[in-house]
Order: sequence, then structure tokens, then C-alpha cells
Amino acid sequence: SRRALKRSCKVAIMVYFSDDVFQNLVSQLPSALDGTAGAKKWAGQGSVRHFRDGSSLTSFNLRGDYLYPTLTFVTPPMNNFTLSLTKFWKILTITCCLAMLLGVGYWIFTEFTQMDLSSERAVVMGLMGLILSGIFIYGILSTVYDKVIFTADEIQFVGLFRTKVLKKSSIISYSIVNSYIQLNTATSHNHLISVYYSGYSEALGWLAANYPNLERELYKAEEKEIMADASFGLDKREREQNLAAARRRAKVYNIAAYLLAGFILFYPKPYALVMGLGIAFVPIGLLVVATSKGMIKIDDTLGKVYPTLIAGLITIALCVFLRGLLDFDLVDYTAAILSVLIGTILIGGVFIVLSRDRKHSGGGWFAIAALLFFSLPFSYGMVVHLNCYYDGPPVAVTKTEVLKKRSTTGSDPNYYLEVDASVGGYSFEKFEVGWAKYQRVEVGDSVEVLIYPGRLNIAWVDLD
Repeated sequence: SRRALKRSCKVAIMVYFSDDVFQNLVSQLPSALDGTAGAKKWAGQGSVRHFRDGSSLTSFNLRGDYLYPTLTFVTPPMNNFTLSLTKFWKILTITCCLAMLLGVGYWIFTEFTQMDLSSERAVVMGLMGLILSGIFIYGILSTVYDKVIFTADEIQFVGLFRTKVLKKSSIISYSIVNSYIQLNTATSHNHLISVYYSGYSEALGWLAANYPNLERELYKAEEKEIMADASFGLDKREREQNLAAARRRAKVYNIAAYLLAGFILFYPKPYALVMGLGIAFVPIGLLVVATSKGMIKIDDTLGKVYPTLIAGLITIALCVFLRGLLDFDLVDYTAAILSVLIGTILIGGVFIVLSRDRKHSGGGWFAIAALLFFSLPFSYGMVVHLNCYYDGPPVAVTKTEVLKKRSTTGSDPNYYLEVDASVGGYSFEKFEVGWAKYQRVEVGDSVEVLIYPGRLNIAWVDLD
């Protein structure tokens, strides 16, 4: 296609054509490249056809009654070539940043009109507003000023505050990472070219013509390693079958995790069953990894050949954490620190043991830190659920009057009942409640404040 001809580099088209079909193909190539390449005349059959941009078309070989063409498109040297965000993405990014900036300003204004400006909360919100505003203003300016410039010997990454210079001779490979081209040197991997830059295709073509694709090389190396590992099967065919089966198991686990996460967040009924499955799903995932004989990994590998459960594990961990945060109110969070740390160490320790083969890890010790980081919220959600849901009767109860009702603004408001209650040695001024309870209770109504001891001796409070 026209797009393929413009963007491809060193593409070998190994297709058999009859003579008339191939001659027709050759006659169409100059028009396909008109406007960008501009074809010169053929130098003759068996030679190379050149274009003004430095691309070339290697002619065909005759095999029997068919022609075997090889098309090779070599990109220009990329001198004095500038890449920047396309107009569409510039307009979209600036519009979104301006909208968020106005939203932050409105949020700060509405909150400040309802609070004492000398209070600690006002100071914290003011700092948050300044930080968020700075982020969005930086986003707008970066969108305008950021660009990448290719010169004869180097690549310049021009930013708002500084310009990074990368010598072309220091590049050893490149990778495609999410929406970026990552340029790799012997010491760094932080030079990125966005897919949303104009000229992205030309830059990718130049890199493909001059440097190896690191991901492709790593993929081939990992695949070769699996096919040579006798622990994965008796022969190559069995190893391929086992790898395919491992990918299916990982896919089923991750899809099941996403479905269960939906129930945990939006419809946790029956509550005990849904939360029990959520908490059990992480150990089940670890069991799947442990019984796969190294075929399934927890985190992504460098070549991404091995299937991984990281997406499902993270999703479940965060959902269990949010449920514990939303459903129960601890009286003293410091009392939960020890239990949460023990849970984090146990779960994170299993993560680390199962990820001990660091040569396959895409993130090294950073990946271990990330696994521990996600073990922490899961541990918190698990501890809060076990402590509160399976608790006994309250140890202290008091009745108090609702002094005021208050709700925040926005598409997802929070609802509060303000009281003045002291029970069990604790004082309470307000409770966050759901919309249904907020609608039932009126100012002046009597409510009960209940203190529970906690199954794990972590006191928590509820409003009835």
C-alpha cells in the first residue's frame, strides 16, 4: 500500500508474481511514491532503482516462470529533521489542561467559601491547588515547546527547562514502549520519542534501518531459551504446547480477576463471598505461578514471551484496598500498622521468592519494589476486612444528635453528618455516610455511635 511504501524500511516482499503482474506492480511504484520520493528512471533490469529521498528499490530475480522481487527502502540520513506534537494532539492536550486548570480553580473556590481560611485543612488544600495548577500549566507549556531535533551527529530533546543531547554514535538499540520509541544507550534508557509526534514514522524507519530492535532481539532470545529448556517439555513441540497452555491459564486468570474486580467495586453482594474470593484470588495467583514450573511469571519479562499475572494481581489488590477504605472506619490507624506490615512482608516475600529469577525481570529491583508497593494496599484491605467484618458486638455505644448535614459538589459528591459525640475515649465531629443514609437522616435526629473492638484488636467505629 502507499502507506507501507512510505513508512517501511528494508522490507523484503517475498511473493511470487507472474511476469505481467510484476511489470504492472513496477509501473505503479513511482506513482505510489510521487510527492514524497519522486522516482528516477530505471537504470536497467537487475540494478537498483533510486529515489530522491535516498530510498531504493532492489530489482527482482527470475525463478522459473515467476519473479521473486525484493523491495528495500532505505531512509534518508535524518539531518536537520524536527519532530513535535501534531496539531491535533497539541489542541487536545492544551484544551484538556485548561479544562483541568479551571476545574481545580473552581474546586478550590467552592471549598474555601465553606471553611475557615486559617485552618490546617485550608492550608493543605491551598498547597494542593498550587501543585495541581503548576502541573497543568507545565503541561501546556511543554506541549508548545517540547520537540526532538535530528542533526548530522546527534539527537536533541528540547524541553521547557533543558535540552538533552544524545550522540547518534552512542545509540545501541531502540524499543517500542507503550506510545514511545525508547532509544537505548549503554548507560540510559530515558530518551523517548512520542508516537504522537509528526515525523514519528520517519524516525522509526531511520532507527529500524540503523539499529536493532531490542524487544525483538529479547523476544527471540527468550523464545529460544524456552525451546531449549528440557524442564518445559521433552521436545520442541511439547514445549510449544506447554507455553501455549500457560498463556491460556494466565489469560483466564487475568480475565477472571477483572470480572471479580468489577463485582468488588460496584456490586459486592453477597459481601462475604465476593470479598472472600477477592482476598483468596491473590494466593490463588501465586499458586498458579508456583505450579507453572517457571513458565508463568508474576511480572513482565524483558522479552515478554512468558505469560504474566501482574495485571490481574494488581487489579484485585487495589480493589480489595478500596473496599477496606470505603466500608469501614478505623478509630486508630496506628493500631493497624503492625498487622498491615506483617501482611505486606508475608505476601511481598512470596512475590519476591517467585520472582527470584531476576534475569527475566523487566525492572530488576524496581520490579521488586513495585511488587512490595502493591502488597501494601492489598494487605491493608485484607486486614481491615478480617478485623471489621468478622467482629463481635460493640463495646461502647452512645446516642448523639445530628447537628448538620453537608455534601461536597461535583459529579461524585461525598455526604457528611456532623455530630458532637464522645464514646469509648474517642471524640467524633463528623461521619461520612452513603447517599441513602444521608437522605434518611435529618438535622436533629438521634443516631447511635458504636465502637467495636476489632477481631484483630483494631478498634473501629460505625454510625447507626
